[in-house]
Amino acid sequence: MAHTVYNAFPEGLAKGLLDMQSGAADIRVLLATTTYTPNKDHDFVDDVTNEVSGGSGYVRKALASEAVTKDDTNDWAKFTHAAITWTAADFGTFRYMIYYLHNAADSAARLLMCIDLTAVVTNGSDLTITPHANGACDIQQG
Repeated sequence: MAHTVYNAFPEGLAKGLLDMQSGAADIRVLLATTTYTPNKDHDFVDDVTNEVSGGSGYVRKALASEAVTKDDTNDWAKFTHAAITWTAADFGTFRYMIYYLHNAADSAARLLMCIDLTAVVTNGSDLTITPHANGACDIQQG
């Protein structure tokens, strides 16, 4: 399982486009299928191929309760947020949860990071993904 930080993420931080701590940035997630290939050089949402489609219950999700904690001991920053739930999720198989800075146009919605969840098959029940500060996620259906 490999996670990806898109090159557009640190660029956005350097340009002052992201304020992840205050919640002022409208950060959202989308899900991509197992056939998507993460590429650090992808810049915007329209670069993402194979977003989940079809079935029922899938929509892109806005985040809530975002927090960033600096960890000088381990030399990193930890980004967390509230659990995300898709109701009656029956939209096939997905593998990647992709974070992006929302914009009205996908061609201007800056990609941030991609979390590899391995293959998850939806089954029509509620799907909840709970992120952890260490980059892992709990996935629960039912």
